[in-house]
Amino acid sequence: MNKRVDDELKKLIMSHARIGMCIEDIEDDADLIDDFLFDSIQVLRLIVSIENEFDIYIGDEKELFEMVTNYGRLRKYIEEKVEAHE
Repeated sequence: MNKRVDDELKKLIMSHARIGMCIEDIEDDADLIDDFLFDSIQVLRLIVSIENEFDIYIGDEKELFEMVTNYGRLRKYIEEKVEAHE
């Protein structure tokens, strides 16, 4: 696991969440929609923030939906994109 990606991603999620949460609440099996009540606008804003923060492009909407339902998958996807970009 890339600690920088994990830390920054958790901070981004917290900045877009509508409910009060602690960084410790974000575990690998966390679902942004069900657990943290993200709506479609929040998900889109989060994705734009992720693209800007990590200088990557996330273009596959189907894959995107699967990722936001599992924090671990989302983190791993970003880690792979970041590594490929370096």
